[in-house]
Amino acid sequence: MQITKNQHYVPQCLLKFFSWEDKKERKTNVFDIPRYSFRYSQSIKKICSQNYFYDTDNMVENILSQKIEAPTAPLISSIVHHDTTVLDSSENWIRLLIFVSTLLSRTPKVMDRMDSIIQTNIQSISRELLRLNGMDSRNADGVKLKIDDEAPLISLLTLQGYFASILLTDLKFHLAINKTALDFFISDHPVFMYNWLYRDLDHPGITGFGTKGLQLFLPLSPRLMLCLYDPEIYRYGSKYSLLTDVHDVKDVGILNSFQAINSKSFVVFLDRKSETNIKSMLRHYGSKTLHMQKSIEYEVEVLGNETVRTRHIVYSKQLKIGVMPSFVNVKRKADNSVYGVRNPEAFEYFSQLTQTNYSR
Repeated sequence: MQITKNQHYVPQCLLKFFSWEDKKERKTNVFDIPRYSFRYSQSIKKICSQNYFYDTDNMVENILSQKIEAPTAPLISSIVHHDTTVLDSSENWIRLLIFVSTLLSRTPKVMDRMDSIIQTNIQSISRELLRLNGMDSRNADGVKLKIDDEAPLISLLTLQGYFASILLTDLKFHLAINKTALDFFISDHPVFMYNWLYRDLDHPGITGFGTKGLQLFLPLSPRLMLCLYDPEIYRYGSKYSLLTDVHDVKDVGILNSFQAINSKSFVVFLDRKSETNIKSMLRHYGSKTLHMQKSIEYEVEVLGNETVRTRHIVYSKQLKIGVMPSFVNVKRKADNSVYGVRNPEAFEYFSQLTQTNYSR
């Protein structure tokens, strides 16, 4: 078999809608965030990708390209052209959810978040070990775990994203159609996940897929934004429509700010008229971190013989953003003393499924 060396973490079937055809090749414009510079007419074959990002044997790469991207590509094309009837099929709906769920789990930004979780956990344990042994716990701040090969971990996270799509089946979708002069752009971590319902709640579970109030936003083109949401909590647009025409540039700005917050190294855009807006968005939002890791020691057990067992938990605390687009309406406000799961049965099944696969 021919091995794919250059492996995309944002698939070309999505990038192509932010590109144009030039001599039988799809090209686009890119803002390189680390270099703070624009790169024009870039082939989508060569952006948002790395050599052997997932694997060297193409096991995960082939799952993504053949089992997820290939069957979803025509669905995305239909949706971009405003044909939502393709999602009347439950099979197509599941395909789309798997695409979104894995896309949320397969980028370098996800690896950064996982590295932060690992380091926070290691430092939490190290502080406790130092304290119990009568040493200065502040020395734990310099303790780090080095990951020499990230590919197996990102592959595992990607496959977990595949399983996690089970938790999204109760969500509804809505399409925001951009009618303004300002384009949507897309980042190298394009799915923005948020929970507006629990934005004031400090609880370990609020950034999870199964939590009440979940929202997902994915740009499909400069003119179209896919929104997935918890219908028990929110209403998007008018009551009986799956589409909202967005005429206010403030709403487009809010949705673009989500991509700026999500971005790691690249922003991809179609029209060079967007340059000023992209720089402004990254200047205001690019330094913000959507998920900050926190650690707590939640159980201490004295076993005797000078032996103590402690349990630590690391969780993500989401950034508190100030506003949602005007077409997002909250039907039910949160009781910030109570945390809830949307579908407990699906959540339990997912937990058992991932534990079984990890144990294997």
